[in-house]
Amino acid sequence: LLMFAVIGWVGAWGAFHMEEGFDVMSMLNSDSYITDNYVTGEVQFKDVYYPFQVVLKESTNYDDPAVREEIERVAVELEQVENVRTDVTNWVKAYADSTYFDQRMPFMSGVHAFLNSEQGLQYSQDVVFEDGSDKCSKVDTNRVETVAERECHAASTACVFSPGINAKDEAPVPSSCSGIIKASRLTSFFPADIKTAEAQESIVHEVTTIVDSSKLDGFIFSSVMFLWEVWSVMLSQLVVNLIQTFVAIFIGTNIFLFHPIIAIIICVNVVMVEFELMALCAVFGIQLNTVTMCIFIMNFGLVFDYSAHISHMFMTTGGTKRQRAAVSVTDMGSGVFNGAFTTGAHHACLL
Repeated sequence: LLMFAVIGWVGAWGAFHMEEGFDVMSMLNSDSYITDNYVTGEVQFKDVYYPFQVVLKESTNYDDPAVREEIERVAVELEQVENVRTDVTNWVKAYADSTYFDQRMPFMSGVHAFLNSEQGLQYSQDVVFEDGSDKCSKVDTNRVETVAERECHAASTACVFSPGINAKDEAPVPSSCSGIIKASRLTSFFPADIKTAEAQESIVHEVTTIVDSSKLDGFIFSSVMFLWEVWSVMLSQLVVNLIQTFVAIFIGTNIFLFHPIIAIIICVNVVMVEFELMALCAVFGIQLNTVTMCIFIMNFGLVFDYSAHISHMFMTTGGTKRQRAAVSVTDMGSGVFNGAFTTGAHHACLL
């Protein structure tokens, strides 16, 4: 019992000292092609960033000054988040600050001309217009301003030109083109040197809270958020899956062995082995992630199988409890050991 208690204490220590994270290097061989490139990139190129975007949906009313102020507020708050680059690309502000925007006119009256200009060309991919719109010309990313347009805007006057090749030969842009923007976005970057699961979870939570708590009809998205947001549900999902497996083992053991006490002993043994596996991971620096989580769940099935065989032998053998235990270990123990050894041997091929 003392040894069992010590093993249980060590297992409990490991369960609370295992860290979340995904160390790419722990998954690669030293002679892997990816290893050399990954190390070189980590050491030599620290300015690598992951892009993210705040997508504004079609219902966004850009004509409303309050909406434009809210967009600017969200952009400023995102820039103030630690580990976010301080240059959120905001096409709405850039357009509003340009000479293409006239407060006396509808907001959309100069958007196309702005996006076709040299000043606004960098934002041309941040605005998506409805297909088949015949009210306003679409952005031509290969076109630059005409001489007349450049002179007009250089004079800092309100200018409204058609996005045609020759401004004086084209019909002017309609005074109101509201409702043709299908979606638009603000863009910025996460740095790639955010390595810890805690930091990744924290930054995802902070930026999503800023956008979700705003009055804007939109959302924030980045491809790395698929990986980083895992940490917010990793522990809870691990606990839920282990509890479900534990309950299934308890019910299945009672069905086949018809003895609740034996079922409880098997379940306790399975939990102890699970804790010991966590302790080994903590000692060797193996992190909790989606890979190790699958191993923990698979471990339940393996340990239950071995425990159930010996328990079944104990239940079907005659004699005193000590004699039955000895027969179970000697007769069934060898078969269980062979099964465990062969299972371990064929899994070793995956290392």
